[in-house]
Amino acid sequence: MSSVIKSSSNIIKLDKFILAPRLFFFFIAFICFDVRALDGAGSEIEKGDVDDRVYQYHVLANKLQILLISDPKADKAAAALNVKVGSYHDPADREGLAHFLEHMLFLGTKKYPEADEYQAFISDNGGSHNAYTSSHNTNYFFDVNNNQLEVALDRFAQFFTAPLFDEFYVDRERNAVHSEYQSRIQDDFRRGYDVYRSVINQSHPEAKFNVGNLTTLADRPDDKVREDLLAFYDQYYSAEQMALVVLGNYPIDVMLKMVDNRFNQVPLKQSKVVPAQLNEVLFLEGELPLEVIFQPVKELRQMSINFSVPSIADLYKEKPLDFIAYILGHEGEGSLLSLLKRRGLAESLSAGGRDKNDGTAAFYVTVQLTKKGVEERELVRSLVFYVIEQIKQKGVEPWRYEEKKRLSQTAFRFRENGAAINTVRGLASNMFKYSAVDVISGDYLLERYDSELIKHFLGFLSPNNAYLTTVFPEAETNQISEYYQTPYRVIKLSVDDLEKKTEALSAEITKTFALPDANPFIPEDLKLFAVDQSLVEPKLFSQIHAATPNGLSNTGSASGSGNKNTLANKDIWVKQDTSYGTPRVKAQFRLLSPLISGRLKGAAKASLYVDLLQDRLNEYSYPALLAGAAVSVAANNRGIDITIQGFHDRLYKLMSVLVDEIELATFETERFEQLKSDKLRQWRNNAKKTPYHQLYNQLAVDLYSPYWSDKAKINALEAVTLDELIQFAKEWRAGAQVKGLFYGSFNEAWLKDWQSSISRLRLEGEQAIAPVKVVSLKSEGVRGGQPQNESGKTAAQYDVRVADHSDKAVVLYVQGFDDSLESQASMLVLRQLLQSPFYSSLRTEQQLGYIVFLGSLQLKEVPGSVFVVQSPSASIDKMRSAIETFIVDYSNKLPDNITVYQQAVMTQLLEMPTSLSASANDYWSNLLRGNIFFSRRQALASAVEALSAEQLKNTYRNVVQDASKAIWVYSDEPKNVGKQVPYSPTNSVYSYP
Repeated sequence: MSSVIKSSSNIIKLDKFILAPRLFFFFIAFICFDVRALDGAGSEIEKGDVDDRVYQYHVLANKLQILLISDPKADKAAAALNVKVGSYHDPADREGLAHFLEHMLFLGTKKYPEADEYQAFISDNGGSHNAYTSSHNTNYFFDVNNNQLEVALDRFAQFFTAPLFDEFYVDRERNAVHSEYQSRIQDDFRRGYDVYRSVINQSHPEAKFNVGNLTTLADRPDDKVREDLLAFYDQYYSAEQMALVVLGNYPIDVMLKMVDNRFNQVPLKQSKVVPAQLNEVLFLEGELPLEVIFQPVKELRQMSINFSVPSIADLYKEKPLDFIAYILGHEGEGSLLSLLKRRGLAESLSAGGRDKNDGTAAFYVTVQLTKKGVEERELVRSLVFYVIEQIKQKGVEPWRYEEKKRLSQTAFRFRENGAAINTVRGLASNMFKYSAVDVISGDYLLERYDSELIKHFLGFLSPNNAYLTTVFPEAETNQISEYYQTPYRVIKLSVDDLEKKTEALSAEITKTFALPDANPFIPEDLKLFAVDQSLVEPKLFSQIHAATPNGLSNTGSASGSGNKNTLANKDIWVKQDTSYGTPRVKAQFRLLSPLISGRLKGAAKASLYVDLLQDRLNEYSYPALLAGAAVSVAANNRGIDITIQGFHDRLYKLMSVLVDEIELATFETERFEQLKSDKLRQWRNNAKKTPYHQLYNQLAVDLYSPYWSDKAKINALEAVTLDELIQFAKEWRAGAQVKGLFYGSFNEAWLKDWQSSISRLRLEGEQAIAPVKVVSLKSEGVRGGQPQNESGKTAAQYDVRVADHSDKAVVLYVQGFDDSLESQASMLVLRQLLQSPFYSSLRTEQQLGYIVFLGSLQLKEVPGSVFVVQSPSASIDKMRSAIETFIVDYSNKLPDNITVYQQAVMTQLLEMPTSLSASANDYWSNLLRGNIFFSRRQALASAVEALSAEQLKNTYRNVVQDASKAIWVYSDEPKNVGKQVPYSPTNSVYSYP
């Protein structure tokens, strides 16, 4: 997987299996095409009520499928091509070849031979690109400014018609694949998957090592890896194995012309394509049931019970596994999770199924265990089998299926458009899955209740078909997996023993279990409120002159009472928006508390408090979540955030219950102890993250206040008692400052219901809140005298961290002149200019590591950029020297015309949100910055447009090249820590309310 996205600051992480929205395609015949429709030709494509995009589906003369999507409102164009080939197809002696080939297609074609040409073009035109390889698919995708779509497609098409596979880069890029493998060597998901591959039938293609490394991709006598690449490409990269999706703001016929003459050139090689061998079973007869236990790197305790079941590829209209998961994975009162929690055995649970594209499907139940749960894991699995049996006996009922169907239909009706790149990426891999009329609705369909079908699949969820994986630090092991060096042990289980232990469960243990009741949160009123011109422009909540339920008026006093309205002068805003066509609302509140802000122990208490609050809410709020409504409470270092969102009907009930729980301010001893342990474990696990992530955190500790290290928070929380936390729960709101925003489909009468609950938060008597401070790195001796090197020049500052990882990492942080819009604009354009050549030089040419990027680290309004390199082999000195050399060399390459980079940044800044939630977040971001004109992006875009090339060069010289405005942070071996000049604190800061 080429996971470092070549754009301004992002790293995209893609799971092995990506679930994305499915869209329909139209079938319209054109004379110049050999057109065929998918099944369902002539039927009207079903799509949701708010989907205003236009779709057309075609098959080119070479049998390559294309889906064209016209969206006049799209700010960016995007395309993705999915090849129906993946790691299952790797030759037995060339594991990782499909993944390696994915990497190589980015490194030059006959028409565009420069290795960095494609990524430079995409980056310079405001876009991003990436790819992933899974077991059966390889997916390539990009987005770009709309006006450059045709030129981008011309470059993209060459991947599939005339790649170079340049021998020089073949030799180099396998180092990148190896670095990718090494960078995830301590990833517990990959480590567990390595154990799984070691245990299953070794003749099954899933037993292959799918990433690749320097050994599997090495040249051998009479067997060069480049020759194997060419052979693999020639065999599998055939037009009928491909599906292309293109989205832009162009009319369909214009995009059709862009695509036709380019992708019609992809060769058709039907006779060469050889399907992966799928006639092998994962486990031989008699091997199951078994349990595999292994030791994680992080402090993780988890049990997963997996069952192999028949393929569900042709059952997407019935979805039997989804129905089973709907009941088994329920988290409401009386659920399996509730039962496990009450006995102190588990913290969370999930269930689900997926088709594996190999003639089978898989169903899983995954439980996050407590320490007690690990010790009593036999009881945990017995309870899982007990609940499965209860579903078999009592749960397969028509009304439950109808309920899930109704929820799915509502979700589909109001499914909003996603970002262009996400849309095309998901659709390209799904074009082989559904018939044409169902391509959008396929994920949501539940058309036919079939009790016998559901019971048939339930029959496979039995002990004799169970593969269990249990992960915990104390596991006793006797084997080591080959590629990720994971300690594990295989334990053969007895079917009779599992069944007897399930049957022997006492009534006392199982008495609290109950199948879910009917969902009380299914919305009834799904109409949009009429547009109210008085609410279309943002206004203060207190300016809405509607009487509250207790007779209070928003102007401040109650009739005949003299009571003061606690909301009268609060910074709570409302904006009605029905433009997305969805009857949803997003309400967000930030309460800045004197007991939390700037106080380490207060912030630690707040983190645990919100976990306990969410825990108490979960049984009640889970049915609401299924019905499209959600409540979340999160702590930050200055206060607590509350977010409630979903369909406007019945949403108020969530707020009311949340306030009830806040007012209750009491917790059970067992839950306090368990969630405190979980929070401490979570903070300890942060030390196991990849090195560059840890360095980001270190920079925040160094530069931002209030912000504390995980070690400091652990020390603070360990001393907190239940009585202290209950006292905190009663007092944290006193004197709190509040910001709030209601955004979406509502009217004044609807808002009136919320006034009482918000007032119950006791927001009177605001107190001063400690400001946020950001360290200012200035040249004029702000550090009490800058450290100097032997030449007398100002030296850079350092911070060195030990990371428990085989990779080393270097991060260089550079800070802008000041916190003005002009400085922020300069930093944005500089990153746009530098990101592609930096990646090309250190990643593609020098092969320093898999993780190489230039990203953003803006702290409040203070602009900053980070040059990041992580490597399994290069030394700290080598990585640092490479960054320094790049910065010096590029000073002579700064262009005199920066228009293309300005335009790319402006397009990103002015890109319109594609969903109501995203638009609400944009308004919320403005509000948190104090911008009540909600115009920050527009103002920043204007500053970018006004920037001159000379200003940019001046920023480069006096920011990027100035050591006094930089901090280096390293992740190194323990023996090297302490050899660098330590980072010196400063009294010069930027301060924000």
